[in-house]
Amino acid sequence: MTLENLYQYIENQTNLYLETKHWKLKVIFTSLVLFLVSQFILAPGSFLFLINFFKTYLFSSQEFESFSVIKARTNDLFGVFIGNKFDSFSHEHKLVYRLVLPILAKFSPFSTVGPFIYLVQLCLGGVYLLAVTNLVHRITENKNTTFYFMLTFVSIYAGNAFLWDVTGYGDFFAYFFLFLSIYFSNPWVIFISLTMAFWVDERAVANVFFVYAWWISIENRKNQVSEIIYPKTIGIVFSAVILYLIGRVLLKNMYSLPQETNYYQEFSSTIYENIKYQGFRLWSGFEGFVGLFLLILINILLQKKYAETALLLSASFVSILVAFFAHDGNRGFSYALVFLFICLLQGSYYFTKKELLYLMLSIFGISLLFPMANHLRLPGGYMIM
Repeated sequence: MTLENLYQYIENQTNLYLETKHWKLKVIFTSLVLFLVSQFILAPGSFLFLINFFKTYLFSSQEFESFSVIKARTNDLFGVFIGNKFDSFSHEHKLVYRLVLPILAKFSPFSTVGPFIYLVQLCLGGVYLLAVTNLVHRITENKNTTFYFMLTFVSIYAGNAFLWDVTGYGDFFAYFFLFLSIYFSNPWVIFISLTMAFWVDERAVANVFFVYAWWISIENRKNQVSEIIYPKTIGIVFSAVILYLIGRVLLKNMYSLPQETNYYQEFSSTIYENIKYQGFRLWSGFEGFVGLFLLILINILLQKKYAETALLLSASFVSILVAFFAHDGNRGFSYALVFLFICLLQGSYYFTKKELLYLMLSIFGISLLFPMANHLRLPGGYMIM
């Protein structure tokens, strides 16, 4: 059997499997089941945090991980930080301007806040996956391609954070709002979504260039041009950034908040560890999708769209640099999730529907192997992926 025959056979079986009225729900359910089964077989250790989260709330009245800080902030939003009580490089210190979860926690009907936030997270996670499925189908206009994309998407942290993020870091909420800023075209929804993402985690600000790149890709497709300057888009996206920065300054002065973490100093002290444990894993947070990134960047460059290429490469550099500053890996890299949808959108221009379908199927196959590649190391402990 040739590779093309194999692909055709898989495509035919997928057609039969998705021959149902509610095929999108079937796509989501299948993707989640396959992800959990593969994790249990290939990376069972990933369930430990989840198990410890439930054990904490079942057998004690304590909060799990950062939820203790979030709960303390429900009574006094900034009191826990005044007086420099936390080490400036600690995770707790970096929570000062992350306001969305503490405000959400005020509505918890339980004595603890962790279970309530996780429950909200799970509900929004269902909405998130359905919205992603809708957007991917809108771009690809093919059920099978959408299915293969979602099988891979749910296997990366940007797609499953609503299940795994039980530490109170708020990663999923930031990803959710960043995604909403490209899902809806209403300027006010874009502005509000970005504002919410920024107040969940400041790393969303560093990845706002991808949101801008998404909307200029939409405008370029509509107008059949290749531009990177659209005043209206600039106004919507970057007014959210400016107002967020002004808000930080005002809060700092009003409440005499401690100095922000010196990220450059932290970066300098962790650069060796970053290179050793993250340097060869720059896009590992996206697993098989890295192939799509490279193909699209090459195609844009070959089309002599130098301005768009420069914008995407610059946005990628900023995103990676910020992830390095925070000495973070997949969590930090996953804030660039909008880049994934930009590449899918561009792929719908450059490839035929059949080519894009086979590409998504190949990417899914690569991602199935990823947990094994994740353990490969070079001499000296340098990770390959």
